[in-house]
Amino acid sequence: MHTYGSDAFRPLSRSFRAMFAADGRTLLLHNGYAPAPGTLLQAMDTDTGAIVAGDAVLDFVPVGDLVVAAPADDPSTLGVYRIRDLARVRTVPVGVPAVEDDRLAVGGGTVAMPGRRSAKLVVLDTGTWQARHVDVSGTPLCAAVSDDGAIVVVGTAQGRTGRVLVVDAVAGTVRYALSGPRAAVGSVAVRGDLVVAAAGNRLLAWPLPPATGSATGTRRSTAVPKAIVLHTFEKHRATVLGVTPGGLVLAHDGHLVAAVAPATGQVVWSEKMSWASRVALAGDRLIWAGYTEVEDRDPESGTVRRTWPVRGPVLVHAVTPRLVAFGWDARVGLLRAHGGAPRPPAGHESPVRDVSFDGDRFATVAGDRWAYVWSRGRADPVAVIDGARHDRPGEAVHLAGDDLYTGFGGCVQRWSLDDPATTAAQSAPLRYDVTLIRPLAGGDLVLAAVRAAQRGSGALCLLDATTLSVVERSALEWTVHAADPLDEHRLLLRGDLGAVEYDTVAHRLGRWRTYTGRPYARTHHLYPRRSTLVEMCSYPNRRDPSCRHWLAVTDLSDGTVRHDRIETPEFTGCGDLSAEGVFAAPHLDAIRLWDLDAGKMVHELPTPPLVHRVWWFPDGRSLLAGSDNGALHEVPAPGR
Repeated sequence: MHTYGSDAFRPLSRSFRAMFAADGRTLLLHNGYAPAPGTLLQAMDTDTGAIVAGDAVLDFVPVGDLVVAAPADDPSTLGVYRIRDLARVRTVPVGVPAVEDDRLAVGGGTVAMPGRRSAKLVVLDTGTWQARHVDVSGTPLCAAVSDDGAIVVVGTAQGRTGRVLVVDAVAGTVRYALSGPRAAVGSVAVRGDLVVAAAGNRLLAWPLPPATGSATGTRRSTAVPKAIVLHTFEKHRATVLGVTPGGLVLAHDGHLVAAVAPATGQVVWSEKMSWASRVALAGDRLIWAGYTEVEDRDPESGTVRRTWPVRGPVLVHAVTPRLVAFGWDARVGLLRAHGGAPRPPAGHESPVRDVSFDGDRFATVAGDRWAYVWSRGRADPVAVIDGARHDRPGEAVHLAGDDLYTGFGGCVQRWSLDDPATTAAQSAPLRYDVTLIRPLAGGDLVLAAVRAAQRGSGALCLLDATTLSVVERSALEWTVHAADPLDEHRLLLRGDLGAVEYDTVAHRLGRWRTYTGRPYARTHHLYPRRSTLVEMCSYPNRRDPSCRHWLAVTDLSDGTVRHDRIETPEFTGCGDLSAEGVFAAPHLDAIRLWDLDAGKMVHELPTPPLVHRVWWFPDGRSLLAGSDNGALHEVPAPGR
């Protein structure tokens, strides 16, 4: 299996939760919602980008040179792992099953796990590895632990309202049940004697009574503190970012960031967020990511201290005094305190959308606004096209010799591989996304198909091959993704369930032929030249969940169903039909090859992680497999 591009700084899944370990150079990653291997706990070396994968877990927190996580195969325990190799060194029984939405919290040497289903809080002392259970009234939704590990704050939902519980981590008892929230508590924070929570659109605070020393330990007054409404956002749900070293409370509602002084309730500073804004507070650093830049701000005043230009939008994953880990979809980028923005390694950062083969070279385009040209068998790309200045990624690409055509931003661009940094020509906007680009015979015209957002709203445009200006435009009933040559003067344009002939000399569309498939089919593959409709179906069968995925094959010449239901394991994406009639379908455990005439599987191929689509190479000897995290692999087919 050959890999195209670099796997450095590429996690096993696209979206993930990340935290830095105590060593400051290891980034821990995990996605609790992805299928395996996305659920694996991962450790990334921030110097090399190399990733080590461990067990499948539900969530994790770093504690010193260890990681505490809830194993997916035994959620009633907490596993303890070494950071350097993610080997499990200890298993701590806790007796309370964790679920996907439970989030671990850590502070000092204390780990807290709110159990939504069990209505219990698990408090783990990492010094003695003893776990305590604390009964919680209502449903625990979130937790935070004080810096010294002595206090655990739990946000709960109780019907239409909520409460905040302050738990003594040493005694394992609820010290205060704080009232005031009028909605479920979505986020909490604690710093010193100040407890902060966000419930609905309100930001609340409770100053705890000061602790006093005694012969038996630390004591606090039993008088329950009263809630202080620090700020009310206009309409949207608030989220607590944290408490700054200077004592300001930072929160946002997705549209506005506000820094509030808890003593007076005064908003010290505030700033509007754009749709692309992401913010994270870590100590004295407020990291603010926008569409084209990431800013390091002073959380006390909101002033910008440092700016890095980036290809946006990006997500901020984790922050240390030296590093900011941010995300390009399926890549991790690192911003260092002394250095510029990094260039991502070669390879896509999101799933590949289209592939164009031309001899031993092929071009790819994805949702990351990059286009690559690859030479078969070489890991490094032949050419790299940056479409960052366009507002939308491309859905179509076509490689013809040394000319590359892309469809960034709803336009068609032509690039020369001799000068890939400069656009040779670009069309005017074609209204919607371009889904097909094909130069016509003779080299004077280029055919471009525009997505049909609704029936009849698509377009088929003829462009001048030199200037890419629109020569002719006609309406297109459905969206088309592919063009198959029928003879010297005719193309067959096909979409998911429809096809139409196009005369390349008269520049005229024929009559649409629409093929009716099953409404619950997940994916349709239409091959009119072989009179074949292949449907990858997900049929809801509650009585037998193992039989929910199957293939159906229809003969288009007479409408007969060759194979109504070929049961298979779960699909992970779109398949492809070879010129010899072998259909390749991606699954979690393998890529399966099917003889559609006989209706049986003929081979199982090893699969890269999380394959979302496969394409046959024109010679039929191997498959190009695109993964959900943007990785590209060439998988040899047996006996070819």
